[in-house]
Order: sequence, then C-alpha cells, then structure tokens
Amino acid sequence: MYTALREQVLTDIARECDKNSYHNRAHTEGVERRFLELAKLAGFSPSNTQIGCIIALFHDYGHIGQTVRQEASVPVSRKDLSNEEYSALMVDRFLADKVPKEVIVSIQSGILGTSFGQTSGPYARPYKPLNAVEKLIAFADIANFTSSLDDWMEENFNVFREMPPANLPKRFDEMIFGRNKFLDYVSSKLEEVALILGSENTARYQESLEKLRDSVNSLETKEKYEPLYEALLVEKLES
Repeated sequence: MYTALREQVLTDIARECDKNSYHNRAHTEGVERRFLELAKLAGFSPSNTQIGCIIALFHDYGHIGQTVRQEASVPVSRKDLSNEEYSALMVDRFLADKVPKEVIVSIQSGILGTSFGQTSGPYARPYKPLNAVEKLIAFADIANFTSSLDDWMEENFNVFREMPPANLPKRFDEMIFGRNKFLDYVSSKLEEVALILGSENTARYQESLEKLRDSVNSLETKEKYEPLYEALLVEKLES
C-alpha cells in the first residue's frame, strides 16, 4: 500500500504545487529523506518510521505557496483552513478505507505539528509536535541546514518568492538578521529532539548549524548574495 500511496501523493503534489517555488514536490521529498535519516539515528521501529514517512508526504499536500492560506490573494480550496489543516483533512480522502481511524488521527496530528508562521494574529494556530515521531518530522521540515550554504540560501530565496512583497525584508542586512532568528528557531527544535537522537548525533547537527551560521554572517556571503537579494526584491515588485 505504501509504495502506491507515495507515488499518488507525490504525483498530486507535482501537479498542484510545483508552481510553488518552495512548497513543492522537491521540498516534500527532502523532508521525507531527512526524516528517514533521523529515524535511523533514533532507532525507530519500522511502523513508526512508516507513519513518519506518511506524515512527511502529506505535510504540505495542497499548499498554496503562501504561508497563511486564509490570506491568499487568489481563489483557493478551503480558505478557512491553514495549509496544515487542509493537508490533514486530505489524509481522510486517501486513507479512510485503508487504515484504522487511530492511525489516521496520528498522521493528522503529525501534520499539524509542522505548523509554522501562524503563531500570532487572527489566524494563529496552537499546534505543537507531541511525540517523538512528530518532533522528528517537525525538525526534518526545517533541517536543510546540513546541505551547502548555496543550497540553503537558494531554499530561503524560494521561500521569499512565496511571500507577499510587503512582508519581505527591505534590505539584505535585515534579511540576514531574520535568517539568524530563524536559525535560533532551528536550534530550539534541535533541542526538542536531542533526547531522541542522543548526545553524539545532536552534537553533529549542532556543529553543522553553527558552521552554517558562520557562513551566513560572513563578508563573502554578503558580497555574493546582496546583489542577488536586491534582484529578488525587484523581481517581486515587478511580478
């Protein structure tokens, strides 16, 4: 069942979400890959690993390419829901007649645990990861810092391309300040999974995180990426 489900979900995501610069099939497969690496380090059972993989596949299903679904400027399905709530709702469409209800609920809970960017305001959401599988998924969702600086910056630029122009940092230094705050958030999520991964594995991830932070704040990065960010601002204003 899992192989067929995976292919169908990824095909749907490619059809519906590959217009998104970040929340698309490539991102979904990246989260799935990182979760598998983390699950192996954590010594998860095959059943917990498979549940986590299903959560990874669905966690951005139907994402509109904008963080707050309720504020979409174009018509979207179920605008009353957050992106994560919509994804959780879609799990029933695929699995209602295939797995027990309690399994569906655990998958939906894991999807909601990846909620990001709606911590305040009229559309604030209270969801948090509750167990080891959910915490590893939430970490895998943002753990792309283990790749190269160029890959990490490209992913960040793709996130910016999904943002309304008014929400973008106005200057490169402001953008870098925000990326440092985001890395602080990633570090806090790493702390949440430290006991699951063990001290040695956590230390390796922390080392990668600090290495990336040093690169992000280097003069070389400013010289290379400031013109690219300024071009992105122009691109957004003209779109």
